Amino acid sequence: MLTSYRVNTFALPVGIWLFRNGAGYYKSWKTQNTTHTPIQPAGPRINLALNILFAVTCLVLASTLPYFSPSNIFVETNARLQTTTDVIFNRLAGRRPLTALDEVLWSKLTSKEARLIYFTYGPYVLANCTFCTLGDSTSYFYYALPTILAPHLLHVILVALVTSSLFFGPDSARWRPYATSAAISLAMAELWLTAAYDYRANTRSGSTGDIDFFYWRMRLLRSLGIVVIDAGLGLATWLCATNRMFQMPPSIESRLESAAKALEILNFRLLATGNVRNVALRDKELAVKNMRYWAAQVNTDNQLHEEREVVDGMREALTRIDRDQQSLSERAQTQADAVVSLIQQMP
Repeated sequence: MLTSYRVNTFALPVGIWLFRNGAGYYKSWKTQNTTHTPIQPAGPRINLALNILFAVTCLVLASTLPYFSPSNIFVETNARLQTTTDVIFNRLAGRRPLTALDEVLWSKLTSKEARLIYFTYGPYVLANCTFCTLGDSTSYFYYALPTILAPHLLHVILVALVTSSLFFGPDSARWRPYATSAAISLAMAELWLTAAYDYRANTRSGSTGDIDFFYWRMRLLRSLGIVVIDAGLGLATWLCATNRMFQMPPSIESRLESAAKALEILNFRLLATGNVRNVALRDKELAVKNMRYWAAQVNTDNQLHEEREVVDGMREALTRIDRDQQSLSERAQTQADAVVSLIQQMP
């Protein structure tokens, strides 16, 4: 009763705070992650990474099916902790042919301690460990360590592969720290839960339904954890690669590089225009043609300027040019201030 009162007392202010500030935080997050860049295809490299993650996810999910899982003799025969070994394996022989592992377990599952170890570490550890003793359960834990860590090690290698910028680009590489941390955390969590589990918890189990089959439960949770991590990694990579979410602003170096390229192109065009003008002024024939053109243009303009519609149109055009020049000057000043601020922010 006291615990429930404490929980309700703590939950009330937290709920009020979330109700008041949750919407604001969501809008702020949505504004920060909303970009004006158009949605684009993921690209062949990202598609390859997503296909790898999808294939691995399907394999991991398939491994949780009963056909691919280690056989649980007690579930197959509906046996209790107190059921004799001969009865268990006679029932099992009536359901399917006995394997070599079943023959070894027939000789091992003769005591309650062995059965408790079987529930905790699975059939392979109980059958194959040669240095383990039933009086020391930690010896079975040490023997089971490689089989516990092997799937997680393969998973970390997979995450490192599909988040490699060399093979799959920066859109997947930016998620490497998060995915790797999640994969390592999953491995540490399973190790801690296995080490802290009291294998004697099944001592008073009366029926098959009361038995905690820890080994099979952890195997299922491990597979589901790997599936969640890989699915989250694939979704985040796809959203980032297609410009739907998680877009990062361009770095200072890339923006400076773009500005430098634009200035270089402008400088090249100005130099080309100056060269053409110099050639036109130094060549006598081109200079004469140029003077004739402008003389004819002036005469034409003088004739046109006498018309009322032309005068009104020129006045309106000059007014529009003045406005455009003012707007262009303001934009140029803004761009110049931005470039100066970027340079000042550089270390």
